[in-house]
Amino acid sequence: MKQVLNMIAASALLTAAVYAADVDVTSNITTDTTWTSDNVYHLSGFITVNGAALTIEPGTVIKAAAGTGTDATALIVSQTATINAVGFASAPIIFTAEGDPMDGSWGPDEGSTWGGLIILGNAPLNSDRNKESWAEGATITDTVEGIPTFYRNLRESLEARIPKTTRVR
Repeated sequence: MKQVLNMIAASALLTAAVYAADVDVTSNITTDTTWTSDNVYHLSGFITVNGAALTIEPGTVIKAAAGTGTDATALIVSQTATINAVGFASAPIIFTAEGDPMDGSWGPDEGSTWGGLIILGNAPLNSDRNKESWAEGATITDTVEGIPTFYRNLRESLEARIPKTTRVR
């Protein structure tokens, strides 16, 4: 009986993996959202998580349309948002380009085809930009060229924003 149940469970998992839905993500995320591992998420353009929590389940695959510069595709987590992305060694969260065949054949030369995962935080800055005008404890706000939001140095505790067991290719 136990073997029969194991076979049924394995068949159900295999069937779910084969029939994963393709979900197009083309607009900003402004409400709490969960991306599940039974779907493949396809990003297009700058997708900003703003004022919301994005939870990504272990084993989830996120594919981004190719592009560079202002035509790049990127997932941008703003200061007012959080990303909860904790994968497992056996089920990592994978961010990659649309062209990745996901069979292990892509090497380092296939990288840099999309904008990436950008987390705009509140941590102390390590740059010398305008350093002479910084007062002890001052809040410095700045922008990243081409990104429609900003970052600043305000606090150091960002544990909920740090993806774990996540691969960004």
